[in-house]
Amino acid sequence: MASPKRARIFISYKRVEPDTSVAREVFEALRQQHDVFIDQIIPVGVRWGERIEVEIRQADVFIAFLSADSIGSEMVVAEISTAYQLTKSQGGRPVILPIRLAYRAPFPYPLSAYLDAINWAFWQAPEDTPRLITETYMLLPGRLCLLVQRRRRAVCYKAVPPPHYLLRLPRPHWKCPKALWRSNPTFI
Repeated sequence: MASPKRARIFISYKRVEPDTSVAREVFEALRQQHDVFIDQIIPVGVRWGERIEVEIRQADVFIAFLSADSIGSEMVVAEISTAYQLTKSQGGRPVILPIRLAYRAPFPYPLSAYLDAINWAFWQAPEDTPRLITETYMLLPGRLCLLVQRRRRAVCYKAVPPPHYLLRLPRPHWKCPKALWRSNPTFI
């Protein structure tokens, strides 16, 4: 059986807690099966701004960790802006996956313009990290699509069989009413 395509993933976050530790855990989990970029792996002497832009342009998936601290970060906002503009000009690539880190308030402008129409995942505390990693795996293109939260409503997507490496991850604990299933998932 052929192994699934390795997605190119860009992780955007601010170097504060809990953002750094959650981003690092997600990075460590995803890099086993995908090509994942996080700013912590930029070698000394590299022009980091140029490298970040190149990595966003090459990404299939853009994961944005959004906390009360990171939504005010000029760098995080600039990275999301770049990913958003590329998504519009490149036919939906990279797919933007916003993850709220204990942050439920509305996004300020310009983040609201970029992210309000996109379903997001939510992390409240460290015990949510394994679930978040599972959700992130499942939301990658060509993977199992599952329940994601959007404000006060939930959207379910029809499931496809998981790849072999997901079988060792914990299963989601929610049930999805059949009435909410969709046969053609859309991520953005």
